[in-house]
Amino acid sequence: MIFFSCCGTAQTAEEKTNESAGGTLSLLVDASYKISHGWGHVFRCTVKDVLHGELTDTTIYLSVYGTVDSYGELLLPFNDYYDLILSFVLNPERNCGPPPGFRDSRDRYWELRLVIPAGVLTLPLSLSDVFPGWRDCEGKASIYELDTFPDIQYHHYTYPDVDSWIRELNPCKTCDDTTGYIQVWHENGDVRFIWITYPYPNGGKFYSFKADTIDMCTPINPEGQLFMTEVGINKWRFIYSEGLLDKIVYYRTNTFSPVWAVDIIEYWPAKDIPKRIFRYVEPSDLDVCGKDWDSRIKFDRTGKRLRKVDRD
Repeated sequence: MIFFSCCGTAQTAEEKTNESAGGTLSLLVDASYKISHGWGHVFRCTVKDVLHGELTDTTIYLSVYGTVDSYGELLLPFNDYYDLILSFVLNPERNCGPPPGFRDSRDRYWELRLVIPAGVLTLPLSLSDVFPGWRDCEGKASIYELDTFPDIQYHHYTYPDVDSWIRELNPCKTCDDTTGYIQVWHENGDVRFIWITYPYPNGGKFYSFKADTIDMCTPINPEGQLFMTEVGINKWRFIYSEGLLDKIVYYRTNTFSPVWAVDIIEYWPAKDIPKRIFRYVEPSDLDVCGKDWDSRIKFDRTGKRLRKVDRD
């Protein structure tokens, strides 16, 4: 019988205070199935390398959801896996149990955010990597109390009235990572960037505004490290035409490369039905356009797929 301890060396009050501002961790591991429990499975993971963050443990016991396909073809029971990249965010309020993750020898609980095979996707980038000029906007960022930015939903949504939204915000006097807050940068009198920070450890959203274009990323900590979805998307671009959303661009990352593919989905006017989907593999320029696509899929007005064309 195998027993798994949820206890570790107790932290001092100073250590917990220092870590309350956030933390991320990425590991390269070999994982072996050990046991199942009420809501999932446990894998014994041998830590081969610490890719990001700090961890002294050489072995961790990782609890994961037992739902089929929670991690695609990865972390299924009764299997062993080699060279997996696991990315975590520190969750100081969590005891053992959902959400998935592990407790280290310093009594810190790390919540699992991403599972990928090594060599398939890169680690999340940072805001500075994607938007190198965002800190150089004129003046300092204005800080406001947490509020909800209007959702961007296909053609049912016009370009958001950012100025009116900001006028309704309340200036923030005592905001921090526990309450959440909003930062707004201006450039030449116009709103250029908005960073919404949710109460820790829930991450946030970052928006960059240009004429008829909105870029969005999802930072997972106050340092601006970006969260990456399980399919490798860490940036979205919303492009408008005559005030209505015309297309969405998805940027996908790859090993040690900022972008390995760009997907562009064009929509039928006034409908959330795709018209055409383009894929650009290893684009030389992030502002892809024209006929240099690698594959194209066409749909009719009902959403029925008509045909796909691949280029060699």
